[in-house]
Amino acid sequence: TEGNREAINVGNLPPASGAVVFTGCCWGALTVNTPAGRVANGRKFGQKSPDDSLAMSFLMRGATAFIGCTGSHYSPLQWPYKFFGGPMHEAFFLGYKPGGSPAQALFDAKIQYIKGLPHGQNTPNAQAVEYKIFRQYTCLGLGW
Repeated sequence: TEGNREAINVGNLPPASGAVVFTGCCWGALTVNTPAGRVANGRKFGQKSPDDSLAMSFLMRGATAFIGCTGSHYSPLQWPYKFFGGPMHEAFFLGYKPGGSPAQALFDAKIQYIKGLPHGQNTPNAQAVEYKIFRQYTCLGLGW
């Protein structure tokens, strides 16, 4: 956003009774304070609480499942948005049916996503980003 304004935070989340939340936010599904790349011997991880975790806040507010990334998310910034996180989002929303299993929908979306690699991005760095997106999406909550 302009001025890098925060779009959403744990203070402005709505009640989420029964909702399935699918996100494209960096570290949205990370449940500890230390990302894997910063792990060091003797360093504590620190558990996140609903006060500092979108995932845990949504689940506390009644969401059935929270689907998101455990690391950086890469949103495509150019139309038609068919690379990086775009195809994962599209595959999930095409496959998820209300009342269905969000975990199964994510599993199926990952199969579709991997089949399409690379999504028009042929540099080694871009392909690494797409493999990262494939691996880091997870489903928290009551996904089955």
